[in-house]
Amino acid sequence: MIIRFSIACLALTSGIALGARAEDIDVKKVAKAKAEEVQTALVKGEFEKLVDLTHPKAVELLGGKEKMVAKMTKEIKEMETKGFGFKSVKISDPSDPVQMGKQLYLLVPFSLELKAPNARIITKSSLVGVSEDGGKTWVFVDITPGRDKIKEVLPNLPDSLVFPKAEPPTIIKD
Repeated sequence: MIIRFSIACLALTSGIALGARAEDIDVKKVAKAKAEEVQTALVKGEFEKLVDLTHPKAVELLGGKEKMVAKMTKEIKEMETKGFGFKSVKISDPSDPVQMGKQLYLLVPFSLELKAPNARIITKSSLVGVSEDGGKTWVFVDITPGRDKIKEVLPNLPDSLVFPKAEPPTIIKD
């Protein structure tokens, strides 16, 4: 009797654990897809879409949607006049989500390839994804400015969400 009860408890807890993992996988799939939308919007110059997927506090700190779009458009045009531009982006699998209050946080690594005069530049970084509805919708902030700056936008950022060490860009001569 005790053995059957133990097996039943083990089966039940295993099922719960597997269910939680399946939910995490779905949450991670949604976050990865949204992060791909962010980076694709950047590469294609669809800045309004990019801003819509950026954390509202970051947009606010940058002067609002219109100012952020205008600033990005101007900066990209300046880059292009110097022979630089976005070429492609590759999104990697997100980290496991971390819950802090009603918010979920995770990291989505990416590599971004830029064209440059006589070279290509590959940079690696991550986006912090934030969801307030259990992972159904996501907004993002790039970690490039560093954890202290990100904490200004995301004051509840969990310490357990460990940012990867910054890597220097890779330059490939053409």
